[in-house]
Amino acid sequence: MKNLKKMMGIALVLIMTLAMTIPAFAANITINVTTPEGATDTGETYQVYQIFEATVAKETANQPGTEPDGTVSTFENVSYYIESTSPFYDIIKDFEDGGQKVFELNLVAGSTTRYNVTLAEGVESYSAAALATELQTVKDQATPVASGKSPLKVDNKGYYMILSSLGSMAVVDTVGQSDMTIQTKNDLPTLNKTIESITNGTVDHSDDKSGTASYGSTVTFKITVDVPASAVGAITVHDEMDEAFAYVALDVATTEGVTETAAPADDCTKEFVIPASVVAAAVASDTDVEIVYTATLNEKVDTAIDFNNTAYLTYSNYTSASSVATVQTYKFDLVKTNSDEMGKELLNGAEFKLYREATGGTPIQFELVDGVYSVTASGTDTIVVTDGKINVKGLADGKYYLEETKSPEGYNPLNARQEMEIAGADLTASVTEGAEGAADTYVSGGVRVVNLTGAELPSTGGIGTTIFYVVGGLLVVGAGIALTVRKRVSDQE
Repeated sequence: MKNLKKMMGIALVLIMTLAMTIPAFAANITINVTTPEGATDTGETYQVYQIFEATVAKETANQPGTEPDGTVSTFENVSYYIESTSPFYDIIKDFEDGGQKVFELNLVAGSTTRYNVTLAEGVESYSAAALATELQTVKDQATPVASGKSPLKVDNKGYYMILSSLGSMAVVDTVGQSDMTIQTKNDLPTLNKTIESITNGTVDHSDDKSGTASYGSTVTFKITVDVPASAVGAITVHDEMDEAFAYVALDVATTEGVTETAAPADDCTKEFVIPASVVAAAVASDTDVEIVYTATLNEKVDTAIDFNNTAYLTYSNYTSASSVATVQTYKFDLVKTNSDEMGKELLNGAEFKLYREATGGTPIQFELVDGVYSVTASGTDTIVVTDGKINVKGLADGKYYLEETKSPEGYNPLNARQEMEIAGADLTASVTEGAEGAADTYVSGGVRVVNLTGAELPSTGGIGTTIFYVVGGLLVVGAGIALTVRKRVSDQE
């Protein structure tokens, strides 16, 4: 009769990673939990079920060996038994791996319910994962012999299944164990928050973790939950948005089955619950669960430059590390000066409108607060430059166009929109303060707009140029007529 110890040696590990020390034979099972980096203590609990009872015909203790105390115990004629009344009996009796029956059960003499369990003829190994997966389907019909947090203790030698509240499973043999340490490396759900798109803005697609936006931009966020194969039960995603974000809606088509909580009990902005049925479907199909929703930058966009959107998940007693996506807005200094030849002096009184288009379009709206123009939904479309420099903020990356609607007194206005570009950084100007009674002067940076004095030249293609062309043409024609008349007069003479 084949000893089941060989089978137990093969089947020690299932989903968990086990590291065991083996002194004598009592069975105090200590479970140490390895928590993923950045996560909190899982608070994991366990249930221990006895599958087989074990008996040892002969045990020789305290033999010279390699244990810490220099001894080792040996065991002879170890036998394993299961009762036909056990909820696990039918699974053990019928379990197959690769189309081959794994166990052989023989009724013990003098008993009508007790069976001796061995490996079937020809079986060298089998899938412990497959066995435990089947065993745990009937766990509700069985009574755990131990439950709770680590450490756990079982008094009888045997073959046990350990289930965790986070869905992990292990099968262990306690024969020869007095203190068994099981180091669990749980597969736990994780998440990653990214940005899919931004209207009137840009996304850094190197990792999709950051982007730039303006007031009123609609940001589409995606939370990807990696569901491990061991997951059972619901997963809750907690989402914390900066106050500058206004939640719009969940993309129901993409996140089918996920529900949202409008007013979470904690400090989160939103909570999304992935029910157990969706988790089970993700496990079965080996796919992630995606939660997609939109939010807009609201009127509080002027309170900061970087706006963070943070998500984390809870699963049973486990809390994951957070994942953050950041939306940035930028600012620029608008500086009005005269020419380099005139000393680059700062000029007051100029007025501008800012567009996203080179021609046409609608000017961007601003709100003036404490001398700073911040992008807003409705306000003023006119930027007035005071003290030669003004700060404008709340803009995304990209090209913009300044249209001067009023020039400083004595200076000519621009005859076309001036292009400017924000490329991942603020545009900050440096100026030198003038002596008493003298104007400040421009040094570098920012967005500088130069006005000139003197005769105003009309823009190319404008009426002024046309007039020059027409007058010039008339003068040439007049000169031709005069020459012809003079020639005729000369011939007559």
